[in-house]
Amino acid sequence: MMQMNIFFLFLIATLIPFVKGSGEEGIFLTLKQAEDAAIERNYQLNASLHKLQQGYLGYKASRAYFLPKVTASANLEGTNNSSDGAQSAIQLTQPLFDRVAIYNYKEAQIQWEILRLDTRLQICNLLYQVRNAYHTVLLHQAHLAIDKMIIQLWEDEVKRHERHLQVGAGIPYELNQAKLHLNGAWIDYYSTQTDIKSSQISLLTILGLDPISKVVLTDTEISFPPVTNPQCVFEKWKETAFQYRPQLKQQQFSFLLSQNKVYQTNSEKLPTVNFFINAGHNYVYNGFTQRPNVGAGFSLDWTIFDPTIRPRLKQAKAGQSEAAANYFQEELETEAVIFDKLNEIEKLKLAYRAAEEGAALANESMQMATKKHELGLMSSFEYRDAIKSQHQAQQQVNQAQFDLRNAYDELVKESGYDFSCPSK
Repeated sequence: MMQMNIFFLFLIATLIPFVKGSGEEGIFLTLKQAEDAAIERNYQLNASLHKLQQGYLGYKASRAYFLPKVTASANLEGTNNSSDGAQSAIQLTQPLFDRVAIYNYKEAQIQWEILRLDTRLQICNLLYQVRNAYHTVLLHQAHLAIDKMIIQLWEDEVKRHERHLQVGAGIPYELNQAKLHLNGAWIDYYSTQTDIKSSQISLLTILGLDPISKVVLTDTEISFPPVTNPQCVFEKWKETAFQYRPQLKQQQFSFLLSQNKVYQTNSEKLPTVNFFINAGHNYVYNGFTQRPNVGAGFSLDWTIFDPTIRPRLKQAKAGQSEAAANYFQEELETEAVIFDKLNEIEKLKLAYRAAEEGAALANESMQMATKKHELGLMSSFEYRDAIKSQHQAQQQVNQAQFDLRNAYDELVKESGYDFSCPSK
């Protein structure tokens, strides 16, 4: 079971598909493909996977201590005594009772589990960064679509003033004002294009790809989080966090490690027993003896008195108490984080509904303003304010949708939810 776990993260890093288009078309990415590409290509995560492998091999080495060990030795000595000379021997040793070695083995196992949790925490943070960067690109793309709409409105307004000026029903000042607003709309458009490029560079950097690569996001809009009533699902998210949150599990294994240290120190008071079999030859003045020396027996090592054990045992117990306090504190912080994130999602849901209502009202006002302006019942300044209000209302809807999704992604990261799914 332990061996299967070690390959879990390596399979993620090596068997994940990564879809690319041609050089001219660019890189086509769904959000899922972007997440998989980041796990596959992120250098820091790959370094952690190698560190994880080292921990697993250390765990295996500790477990191998309990297997039989075979050693060979030889001794050559020249003296004036004819009975002295060469000696050779082969010895097999099998540990029978060694409590210190048992707790060393458990310590290596716990250390490996802590390394696995470190890697899990890194994956949670990396996935959040990918989602945030991906949705930021979508946010700026949505802003760009609104900027295009505003440009079209001002272009229509410029054309209308040009027609009025041609027939003598307008003045150049109003035409120049419309052109000025059109130029401002183009500035907003180009600024948003710059934001899109910057956010794409951030996304490609996280994915470990060339920042100047062309990327095309397959998803066209930010999806809504699947959270209905936070008060009803709090216990569900709390249960998930208590089972999968890497920070909490790290504190749990740190406590187990400190507990194991207490047992390990106590076990130094006990003897160690080994069974051995050896065979060898002695060289005498006329050559090796005809029959090898064969022996078997038991060896016992027992520390009768060690003045350092008592203070080290007290130190280990103090470390255990510290680890227990840290674990209970992390439990409280985990519960608080989940509660806060769910409350934030609820607040942002209300903000999104308010932004939608504001956008709907701004659209109605814009329709009325357009009709009044065409009939000459509204000044250019009032019409400008109506366009500006519509622009801001639509941008607020996009931002509210992004904030809502980002809050949910933070909840997923803090709870370790990604590792509650079999696919993860």
